[in-house]
Amino acid sequence: MVIVVGKAIVFYKGEVMISMDIERIKEDLSICYLKTIAAINGIALEQFNHDEDSTDVVIKKVIEMPGGLLFNSQVSVQLKSTSSLSQYTINDKEITYKLKVKNYNDLCSNAAMPSILGLFILPKDKNEWVNWNENDLLLKGQLFWIGLQGKAKSTNSGTVSVKIPLTNRLSKETIEDMLVKAAEEGRL
Repeated sequence: MVIVVGKAIVFYKGEVMISMDIERIKEDLSICYLKTIAAINGIALEQFNHDEDSTDVVIKKVIEMPGGLLFNSQVSVQLKSTSSLSQYTINDKEITYKLKVKNYNDLCSNAAMPSILGLFILPKDKNEWVNWNENDLLLKGQLFWIGLQGKAKSTNSGTVSVKIPLTNRLSKETIEDMLVKAAEEGRL
């Protein structure tokens, strides 16, 4: 008998093999999505293996400010990924996501570098996440973001419901705008 919680079980030549945890797969896909959007815009992405301070990646690019001043704009990102409607709700204006209190409080802290929560929403059906053929590789999902720095920290014990406007969709068109805003205002 084999009992495994939170991991996919694969049978290969009659042997049971444990494959990657489904939550790790979702995390990796969210990083791939952000890395692709960053790369196409010439934006560097640094990934961290340990995120005790709720930072998974930092995106950065030298931005030319008015008057020709060059500014090294950087934003730290805490990535979360889900395909489960038990973790979020969506209406015509916003997404409400259940974020762990520790991550919420970390993201509310003031810091020298602006930080955001990035929420990658995958289709419910795992078979729709990635499609490949001879000509294309398609990763389905949407990445939304919100800045929480300066917000009041929570005294909740489990999660905090974070409301993310649907207008805060991170795309190849909006990622550079976010870095410009971070350079100009120091917050998001």
